Amino acid sequence: MKKILVVGNGWSALAVVGFLRQQHCEVSWIQTPSNYLLMTHYALESHSGVDSWLELAEHFQLEWGIPQMGLFTREYYQRALRDPRIGAPASMLRSTEQAFFSSALECERSLRQVCSVSLEESVPLAGLDIQDGHLRGVILGSGTVIEADLLIYADSFKVLAGMQGVPKPLNMHPSIGALQLVCQHEAQELRRETFMAQIGDDFFCGYFAAGNESVWTLPLGEDDDNHQISKKLRKMKQVIAKMFPNTPIFAEQVRLIDEAFGVGKPQKAFFRPQGLWVLSDLYGPAHAFLEARSVAAAVSQAQTREAHKQLAQMRQPEVSSPLS
Repeated sequence: MKKILVVGNGWSALAVVGFLRQQHCEVSWIQTPSNYLLMTHYALESHSGVDSWLELAEHFQLEWGIPQMGLFTREYYQRALRDPRIGAPASMLRSTEQAFFSSALECERSLRQVCSVSLEESVPLAGLDIQDGHLRGVILGSGTVIEADLLIYADSFKVLAGMQGVPKPLNMHPSIGALQLVCQHEAQELRRETFMAQIGDDFFCGYFAAGNESVWTLPLGEDDDNHQISKKLRKMKQVIAKMFPNTPIFAEQVRLIDEAFGVGKPQKAFFRPQGLWVLSDLYGPAHAFLEARSVAAAVSQAQTREAHKQLAQMRQPEVSSPLS
């Protein structure tokens, strides 16, 4: 059987590991140290990929409850200004959603707990070891080589494009970055909804994940430098304080995600014959799970065909050479 290695720590990596485990495939997982996008909304977008989330929840016996359809959002931005939703990433603008008993972030965390597999070193990848047109392993930043026959890559496209040994061309996904603020509040806000707000012409949204924890996401422009990002962060915290005056923030974590949202039409996962699958988180968690499910099914079917082929070869009778 081929040794399967998954690289990444976002939704696609989580999903493909879960589906491969569901299909009894042996898989190792390198959770790279790069930031990944946390859930941007309280609920999941209404998408066929939600069924993939529910499939894994049922397999791992997670109690998420029956999803409720609706639009779990509340708007706080000023109508007098330009609508800040113009130009916002498509995955942040929704007409219907599906909410569980817990927030989507809590559902994701529970899934991460049960999808644990043998973890390799949590260090960046430096390149691929490809010999005679076939993948033989991956090279870590520490110089260590990990043997693998199949790599499912679900991390930064920019990093992948710069690695040694990566087969070209790559179907690069154009993207924009995001600023995420994770807050701990002194009091709880038990609200099952996403809050839409604005700072100037910029749109951001957030929600309370579990009582006193909130997560806020602001898409960044291509020209935003560190000074502009710091200014937007300060204004975002001021707006949050006005929205929730009775729940002051006592701790916070700032996350910068270089590749957060895809630009344009969602793209499918793609395969390179050297032994490389490439997945993306750029189009939201539902799309990521749907694509990961397809990739896991393709990998499992290939493993099954290879096993049957090896079994057939083992059962072939030995042909004795004629006596001279």
